Amino acid sequence: MIHVVARLEFHEGAREAYLAAFAANAPTVRAEAGCIQYVATTDYTPGLSWQSLNGPNCVMIVERWQSIEALEAHNVTPHMLAIREKTRSLIRDRTISVLVEA
Repeated sequence: MIHVVARLEFHEGAREAYLAAFAANAPTVRAEAGCIQYVATTDYTPGLSWQSLNGPNCVMIVERWQSIEALEAHNVTPHMLAIREKTRSLIRDRTISVLVEA
C-alpha cells in the first residue's frame, strides 16, 4: 500500500477556494482504480497541548493507494491535470511525501 501526505500552503484567504475545488474533484478521484482514501484535512482546533498546528492557510491531503502504479496513473488523469491548473495560483508552497509501511 502507498500512502501520500501532501501539505499545501495557500496565499492568504485562498484555502476555502481550494477546498471547494477539491470537494468537486474528490468523487472522481475516489472512483479511480486503486484509490483507497483521498481526503483533505485541516488542523484539529482548538488544538491539543502536544499538537503541531499547520495554520489557517494550510491543508493536508491524505491519500492511500493500492499500488505505486495506481498512484502514477492518478497523477496524470485529466481531472488531476485540470485541478492543478485551476488551483495553481492559490498555492504558495507544497510538500508531497510518498510513503510505504515500514
